[in-house]
Amino acid sequence: MLKKNDMVDVVSIGTPCSFAENNAIEKYLENQQLKARFFLEKSLILKKSASDEFATIAPKIRFEQLEKAINSDAKIIWCSRGGYGSAEILPFLEKMEKPKRPKIFIGFSDITSINLFLMQNWGWHILTAPMLIQTAFDTVSKKSQKAILDLIFGQTEELTYDLIKLSGKTNEVKAEITGGCVSVIAGNFATKNQINWADKILFLEDEGEDGERLDRYFYQIVSIIRETKIKPKAILLGNFLQGNPHGTPKAQNIKIAINNLVENLKDIAIYQEKIGCLGHCRDMMPLFLGKKSVIKNNQLLQKAT
Repeated sequence: MLKKNDMVDVVSIGTPCSFAENNAIEKYLENQQLKARFFLEKSLILKKSASDEFATIAPKIRFEQLEKAINSDAKIIWCSRGGYGSAEILPFLEKMEKPKRPKIFIGFSDITSINLFLMQNWGWHILTAPMLIQTAFDTVSKKSQKAILDLIFGQTEELTYDLIKLSGKTNEVKAEITGGCVSVIAGNFATKNQINWADKILFLEDEGEDGERLDRYFYQIVSIIRETKIKPKAILLGNFLQGNPHGTPKAQNIKIAINNLVENLKDIAIYQEKIGCLGHCRDMMPLFLGKKSVIKNNQLLQKAT
């Protein structure tokens, strides 16, 4: 884990940042006694504000930035934000040789595409946790910020989360966790980067998706499980109620989609995190992906080291 004055490589592999946003990120990390490093910053800066979240910087440049971070001497790569467009750099990433040394990689939301690649091809552990644009501008709570900082500074020994069991007869599950933002996962179906959930705990969360859209994503997963006979050991549901600029989902419709998932997969243990702190939310807590975890007595446990 990190020590004071360690370097943090900041990458924007989806939606770009402005100079002001990068400056705020740098100041935030300095306040945590960490150093920020931006590769190819002048080529990756958002020149003017836009009304959309498209990644306006060429995928090759965004990849070259990530490549430099992967090959640097820093222990950690921390994504500035998600947004849109991370999957566009996968063709470049696929041509890279696996690095000799894994790193701490922090990202979620649109970064799910990259997380899947790093877990499935390089065996990296991923931290799905607040990204730097969120911590720098306080769009996640102080509690959330403290949780990720305590974790990366080695002050947390174990992550524990209370769960609600929705289905299944299994009382204990030991497996690696994979998954992330369900709409991004669905966008990788039928590609080389399709998620491998075989004998793993499948973690699903999202923001601003109506119940009807979630139901569609969930049924895709149900159909793939039925057709391939490849099952996860368990499914872990995070938060789905966070709104985005396009709207806030109705809780009742989300509940219908989850109930349909449970009804369609009665033979798989399905759990829901109890207070909605995993995934998009103001009080977002960190979760390791690609790491062995235990669900026992309706509680998720992960060793931090």
